[in-house]
Amino acid sequence: MKLNQKGFTLIELMATLLIIAVVMGITIPNVTGIFNQGKITTYAEDAKKLRTSAEYMFRGDNTVVKPTNNGDCIAISLAYLDNDEYHPPYGGRYLQTKSFIIVKMNVISSGGRDIRKYSYHVQLIESLPDYGYRGFRLVDASLLDGDGYFDMVGEFDDADGFADLTNYITNPNSLKSHGNLGSLCSSVLKVYTPEPDEE
Repeated sequence: MKLNQKGFTLIELMATLLIIAVVMGITIPNVTGIFNQGKITTYAEDAKKLRTSAEYMFRGDNTVVKPTNNGDCIAISLAYLDNDEYHPPYGGRYLQTKSFIIVKMNVISSGGRDIRKYSYHVQLIESLPDYGYRGFRLVDASLLDGDGYFDMVGEFDDADGFADLTNYITNPNSLKSHGNLGSLCSSVLKVYTPEPDEE
C-alpha cells in the first residue's frame, strides 16, 4: 500500500502566511484599542470617584464654604480628599495638587424664580512612569456619565501648564487667571488643599 506523501507547495505556504498576517493585522490593533479604552475608562471612573468624594465632603461638612452667587466656585484638590482608592491606569501617579475638582454655583432663572444648582468640574492628571502626562484637563464632570469622554483624555509633555492649588491657598481668587478657570468661575472663594509642609 502506497501512502500519499505530497506536502504543501510554496504557493500554498505563502498563501497561508498571508492569511495569518492579514488576520493579525486586523486583530492586534483591535486588542490594543480595547486595552487603551479600558485605561481611558479608568481615568473616567477615577474622575467620577473624585467628584463623588468632593460632593460628599462639600454637602456633609458644615465648615466648607458654600458658593451662593452665580459663578462662585471653590476648589478641592485630590490631596485634600481621601485618595487611597485611585489607581492611575498607566502605573504612574496622579498629581495630588494639580488634580482637583471645582464646585460651581449656577443660578438659573425659570418661571420668575431662581433655581440654584451646583456643577462639578474635574481635572485629573497622571504623571506617566517613562515620560509625559495624561488625563483630563478640567472637564464638566457630568460629561463623564456617558461614553463621549474618550475624546477628552489628553496627552501632555509637561505639567507646567496645570494649576497647582498649593499656589492659591492664600489668594484663591487669583486661580481664575489660570487657563479656562476665568471663563468658568466669576469668583473663587476658597481653595482646599494641604499646606506645602502637610503633604
